[in-house]
Formats: sequence, C-alpha cells, structure tokens
Amino acid sequence: FMKQYFNIYLLKESLIVSIFLSLPLYLIHFGIDFKLTNTIIIVFALFLFFKTNIKSYPLIGFFTSIFWLWWIAMSFRYYNLTYLIPFVIVGIGLFYGVIFWLFTFLKYKLIIILIFLFGMQYISPFGFNTNSITFCPLC
Repeated sequence: FMKQYFNIYLLKESLIVSIFLSLPLYLIHFGIDFKLTNTIIIVFALFLFFKTNIKSYPLIGFFTSIFWLWWIAMSFRYYNLTYLIPFVIVGIGLFYGVIFWLFTFLKYKLIIILIFLFGMQYISPFGFNTNSITFCPLC
C-alpha cells in the first residue's frame, strides 16, 4: 500500500514543488522582498502542485510543512528537550502529510483548490494560530 507513495520520481517531484511553495517565505527571510517575484513563484508553485501526480500530495504536504513549520520544534530547547526536536519536526510533517493524503480521495481538483483557499487557514497545529499568515504575497 505505502510502496506506491515512495519512489524516486515522486520524491523528487514533491521536493521540487515543496521548495517552490516555500521559496517566497525564505526569500523574504533573507531580505529579498519583491512582491511581483513572490507572486510569480507562488503561482508557478501552485501550477506545479496541480500538475503533479496525485500520489505525491502526501509527500508535498510532508516536505512543505517541514520547510514552513520547523521552527515550532525549536522551542523544545528552552525546556531542555532538545532530543525531541527531530521527532517533533517529523511529527509535524506526518500530520500535514496525512492531511494532504486525504486530498487524494477527492475526485475533482477544484474541490482541493477550494479547500486550500478557504479551509487550510483554520487548521492550527498544536494550538498555533495560522490565521495571521497570508498565502497571497500581494495581500
């Protein structure tokens, strides 16, 4: 069952899509904040996402959540639980991987687009409120 989700092609494809989905976030972090460039990158990343094989969605969710939410695990160092940091990062990745895996059961990609646009802003992992994060770089 799980073998269909793990091959080199799907891993590369999902990693590339995840990198493009996360690229504007890291560009802004390093002081490169051109709204037009970020918008083009996000539109291209969404185009890649919806052109990829639906079997790669769980891996895209896994990698994207690791790229976006790795910092949540960094708070464990303040409680002397640094040995748990890798487990928390993988746990966050698995949590979002399962959410994206549920998208594979939807027949129409329009439903997935609507869930992304309207539904994902209400998922708050571990009580962290992500409503303040905007997915539109022009907003």
